[in-house]
Parts: sequence; C-alpha cells; structure tokens
Amino acid sequence: MSPFIWKSRSLLASLSLVGLLMGPLGYGATTDPMESTEPVLALESTAQTESAETGPDYALARVDWLEPVVLTTDTPSFALVTGRAVKMRAFVTAPQAGAPAPQVHVRVLDSQQVLSDSVMEPPTPAIVGTQPELGSLSAAYLFQLRAEWVKPGLQVELTVESGPDGTDPDLTNNHLVLRPTVDPAHVLYLTVVPVRTQMEGLASLPEEANGPEATRQALKSLLMATFPLSDVKIRIHAPYDAHVTTQYNNWGYLLGEIDNLSFSEGSHGYYLGFIKPSGGSTVGNSFMPGTVAIVASGDPWLKGTVRHELGHNFFRSHAYCGPLDASGQNWGYNAEKNQMIDPTLTNDDMSYCGPSWVSRANYLGILKQLKVYGLDKPKDISDWK
Repeated sequence: MSPFIWKSRSLLASLSLVGLLMGPLGYGATTDPMESTEPVLALESTAQTESAETGPDYALARVDWLEPVVLTTDTPSFALVTGRAVKMRAFVTAPQAGAPAPQVHVRVLDSQQVLSDSVMEPPTPAIVGTQPELGSLSAAYLFQLRAEWVKPGLQVELTVESGPDGTDPDLTNNHLVLRPTVDPAHVLYLTVVPVRTQMEGLASLPEEANGPEATRQALKSLLMATFPLSDVKIRIHAPYDAHVTTQYNNWGYLLGEIDNLSFSEGSHGYYLGFIKPSGGSTVGNSFMPGTVAIVASGDPWLKGTVRHELGHNFFRSHAYCGPLDASGQNWGYNAEKNQMIDPTLTNDDMSYCGPSWVSRANYLGILKQLKVYGLDKPKDISDWK
C-alpha cells in the first residue's frame, strides 16, 4: 500500500471518529438540505418561547411641560413659574404600534419631602405608538402639577413600569428625573375700567351679564392661559366718563386718559380699559412697554385683542402674518380649552391675522422680561380679587 493511500485512509478514519464524537453534542449536524430538519424546528421553537416570555421594550421617549407653548426641560431659557400649575405630558413608545399602555409612576418632591406619589393618566385608548404624536393629548400620558408644588427645588421622577406582565427586556430607558428651573412668582394686578363716551355710551365688560365674578374669572382664565403668570388679581373700576365725546379717531386720547387715571389714583398695577366701538377699524391701543391698554368691548369679547395689547405692555412688538412654525414641531397649548394649537395653521398674537396664539419666541421673551423686571404691583392690594 502506497504511503499516500495509507495517509488518506487515516485521515478519513480520523474525520469519522470526530464526527461520531461530536455528533451527539450537536456540533456534527449535517447541512445537507435532504437531511432531517428537526434541529431547525427545535431552534425556531426555542425562539418562540423566548419571545413569549419577553414583552415590548417600552421607552420613556419624551416629556413636555404644557405651557402656552409646549416646552421641554432642555429648551433654552426654559423655566416654570412659582405658584403656576402646569400639566405634564409624557410619551411612551414601543417597537411596534398598538402595544398595551404600561403604567407610568410619578413622584413629585421638593427639597424636604415627597409631595405626591401617583400615576399618570394613561392614553386613550390604552395603547402606545412607535413615536411621540406632538399634536395629541389622547395619545400621551398626562399629569397635573398643582400650583403649590411648583417652586424652586422641584423634582419630578417618572418611571415606566415593565409592562402589564412585567416582561420589559430593557429597563434602562424607563426612568427619568426632571429638575426644572423655577422662576419667582409673577402676579398680575389688573384694574378693569368700563369707559363711557358721550357718543357711544358705556362699554360692557366680558361676561358682565353673569356678574362681576364672571368677569374676573373670564379675564383670569384667558390671561393665565396666555402668559407666564402665577395668578391674576382683578379690580373692577367704576365707569369712567371720557373727556373725548367719541372713540372714533380718538384711541390715542383715550389711552392717555386711562393712563392719567392710573397715575391720579396712585396705586398702579395694570389698567385695561374697555371702549364701546361705533365704527372705524381700531379695536385696541396700548403702551409698549407699559402698564395701560384699551380694547373694544363686544359680545363675544375680543380675547385675541386683549392678548395682543397686553403683549405690547410686556414689550412684544408686532409680528408678520404667517404660521407660528411651518415645520410643525413647536406646538402650543390652550389650557382654557385643554386643546393643542397647531403651529402650521396659527398666526402670532402680535400680528393682525387670525386665528392667532402666543408664539414660542414671545412667550419665552415675556418669561425673561418678567424675571428681570417683574410686574408693577399696587401699593395696597386689598381691592384686588
């Protein structure tokens, strides 16, 4: 026998022996497609078992503060305001849409104690998507931070529980601790003045048919929903008889009269006069910056005009018509209506176009202004409610 043949047979015998030894351990399984497929089925069965034991990988994808403009903690110049209640919105996502909504636990703390230990209101229906829906409230988790909790030292901890069956495979993306900046309290003291002119008569106040408390509540609700305020206190002034006989072409004079009224009374705060219109295109006037504004009365009353003129008082100048944000990323929120504001369909309050809402730039600008300069406060606040 030639050396070559002997060596070949020795090699074949060695390979056969290795196959016999390794085969029972699974290392010598054939890859011939004509052979049994039982090992492949066994692997598939194992994968299905693992999938059944592992739930969706939930993630806490985004948390928003629903101020008049939707903000996140890392928004430049972001701050909450002491004593101002704010709604939180959180989005939980999963790799596949329609996963059951897990519970989101929320703890609210200050520097000394736990203020609240609760859960967020879940989405409706109780499922989560694959990414945040910026224009939605129903697809998100919601939680209201009470006014007395919002103060320096605030901390909010959010934790996504590990799914209905406790099977979330990765808990590292389920927890978030927020420590927002909290500015000082800003209380607006507003004197509301119904103005009477000889030609037009006495202006009406918002919701006055339902009594003075309804007027206060209507104005407070609007202004709290628009500006970074802790509270709005309102004094309803007795009717003021204007020196000019008509409002027509006299809005500058009327503004000056209400300014003189504020000065003569010596207590200050902010003054908002209501003028009964009877022609002309002017519906408001104000000082920028300042503490006095006037607007046309009406039923319904002109909420956008009130926001516009007080915006001037807070040093906001006019804006061009056009969407607040054509990209659709920076939504607004109307707390009066519990409604999201689509920035692609809404103009700036400081423009002359509608529908309108406060812009992101203007809200943050007012927030900064109030932090630096504060608000004018009357010497005696006993008459403001």
